[in-house]
Amino acid sequence: MFIHLILFFFLLILLFAISKKISSNIYALVFLISKSEKVALYSLSFLFLPGTIIHEVSHFILATLLKVPTGELSVLPKVEKSGEVKAGKLEIGNVDPFRRTLVGISPLISGLIIIYLVGHYLLPNNFSWASINPLLLFITGYLLFVVTTTMFSSKKDLESLIIAGPITLLIFIAFYFLGVRVFFSEALSEKIGLVFGNLNFYLGFASGVNLIIFTLLHLKLIFWQKILKRKIQSF
Repeated sequence: MFIHLILFFFLLILLFAISKKISSNIYALVFLISKSEKVALYSLSFLFLPGTIIHEVSHFILATLLKVPTGELSVLPKVEKSGEVKAGKLEIGNVDPFRRTLVGISPLISGLIIIYLVGHYLLPNNFSWASINPLLLFITGYLLFVVTTTMFSSKKDLESLIIAGPITLLIFIAFYFLGVRVFFSEALSEKIGLVFGNLNFYLGFASGVNLIIFTLLHLKLIFWQKILKRKIQSF
């Protein structure tokens, strides 16, 4: 199970790095061709709408369950000064760092659950050409692409982690030195390992899809910059 955990975090880091570049490069490509910020933003909004809704609704649902006050909810993307494209937003009231952190990471948790369900029910058990349904594979790839690109929390969502993270770590360290241990039965450990193994396969498939999309976007940016003889920042 330890190897599954290492691979899990590696794939999450890889997807996080790719997701930021993909959304920014889609914006750059559409803006390059259309010369319109509005067209580029609405294109992003349309493409990532399912994932953005999941992201913001995840914030809202957990905030409601934890009795965290919320404000304006938006699913329209916005380009930050750094050039990074930020998806929708949900205003969160001032609360303790622990509830704020849980609300902040809720899209990642719901995203991983959806990825597992999509992979489990829509991906074929084997990839022989005879058994593959092209339409189903496209829908699965799109869902995994959209969810993995929008499930990561923004810096603002994780601001309270600076406080909640170290405190939580200190609590775990204290429990460890007090002799508190948590043990799983062999059967449960095998089930957890199986879940992580399957999840890693689905995350790996999504990583492959996202890497292909990022490469194609990068090549298209180079191509259209040469054709239109205009330069635009590639992220």
